[in-house]
Amino acid sequence: MPSPVRPIRALTHPLWWVALALLVINDHLFKGAGVLPQPIVGKLSDFAGLFAAPMVLAALLRLRDRRAVAAAHGAVALVFAGINLSPAFAGGFEALAAATPWPWSIYVDPTDLVALPMVPLSWALLVPWAARPAPSARALLPRAGLAVGAWACVATSPPPEPAPLTQDNPPGAPQLVFPSAVATFVLANDTPVGQVVRVRAVRDDIDWACPSVVAAPDVVLRRDDFGPAETWILDPQRALPLRVPTFSGCGVWLIEVAGAPPRVAAWLITDYFAENLPTHTDDLVDHPRALRLAEIDGAPVLLDHAVLHPAPPTVADAPTDACAAPAAGAGLDWTPPPYGTHTLEARTVGADGCHALTFDAGRWYLCLPRFPLPFEAGDTLTIRAIGQAEEGVEIEGPGARLRALRGPLPLPGTTLESIEGCVGHRRDCGAFVEPLTLTVEGRTARAGEALILDDTRTLHVVRAEYTPLHTAACGAGRVDKAWAETVLIETLEDDR
Repeated sequence: MPSPVRPIRALTHPLWWVALALLVINDHLFKGAGVLPQPIVGKLSDFAGLFAAPMVLAALLRLRDRRAVAAAHGAVALVFAGINLSPAFAGGFEALAAATPWPWSIYVDPTDLVALPMVPLSWALLVPWAARPAPSARALLPRAGLAVGAWACVATSPPPEPAPLTQDNPPGAPQLVFPSAVATFVLANDTPVGQVVRVRAVRDDIDWACPSVVAAPDVVLRRDDFGPAETWILDPQRALPLRVPTFSGCGVWLIEVAGAPPRVAAWLITDYFAENLPTHTDDLVDHPRALRLAEIDGAPVLLDHAVLHPAPPTVADAPTDACAAPAAGAGLDWTPPPYGTHTLEARTVGADGCHALTFDAGRWYLCLPRFPLPFEAGDTLTIRAIGQAEEGVEIEGPGARLRALRGPLPLPGTTLESIEGCVGHRRDCGAFVEPLTLTVEGRTARAGEALILDDTRTLHVVRAEYTPLHTAACGAGRVDKAWAETVLIETLEDDR
């Protein structure tokens, strides 16, 4: 049976103390001193920290089981990989560390993963050592190691500040270097004073189509579509990284600077991929990824850039009658149909256009706004499904056939197109909708209109619209998809 593991005993291993000493000296003496090239200094801390940290974590948690100690090693490796591969993960870890006395400033760098083999090396060398009995006379050493190791693993060196060029620090002397950050854009403060900056992302409960929102964020969005602000004090000559949120195809940020008009920064990731960007304005002169905050007539202002737009209004304008789309819920709808052939026993219709149809199989509700149902009590009706997921229903009776469709276009060659001069509007529930026209067989109609295709067919257009932004308050939605709801009524021969 394997001997029990006491991780604190691993803190007496000579190599563990070598790694700890290298970590402390490198983080608090070498970094920024110009003694070694900056890339080497950064990697030294990674190698030393990954060797020392797993057993520190295991000792702090007082683990004894080998599997638990292995899990501590795995946790260290996973966190290290996460902060060096995912900007979102790194940002979350920074936010967590900010609540402690040792805040971290993380710069995502996948090349740091070269140090990961130190974790299995720590397991191979330190676990057998931790399974050995330790003389009581040496009890002070591991406890001192635990205290120093815990501090060294969380209290990283602060970000370096630029060294002024003075007589004691002339040009050519080793200069402190500001680290870069993986981001798509940076907000650079070119003013002579620190600025209070607030950046807001679009709320999580909003579903939106990136191309439409990025093309006109001041039209599609409202001010209350943005969530709580991340607030920063941006020092002069510093730059704040702006990243694309995880799992999003674009970055959309409302940028508010005290004393300056707010702006929206919006871009597609296919147009602007993330890259390593400087965080000091000296390295951002004429940089295409810098959104510059300047001072004009004593007031801060965000200079124009291709990705900057005016801030959206707090309340969207009401649409004109010519550009209004039907309200949410005012469309085709029906309860689960009684498929098959039935005799219609009774029919009533409400003010909202919803028909209550009574059959021997029960009552069925069918909402067809703006036009009557071409069937009467006593008719024998055959009800069929069209498409999948309740996309449509067909009702055939004496002298007429009705085809109601939600989504699929009613006939081959049908197209949906924008209406000239109509940019779209916000519904009361929050969704942004652009009304469309439906064209079939060379004829065009909008929602609420009908097309007489020939002597036997009439097409009623209930909805024709595109929704690039949807909110949960509007119920189930169709984002980034042109949508039509139609009813085709066809007159049949009397002998059918």
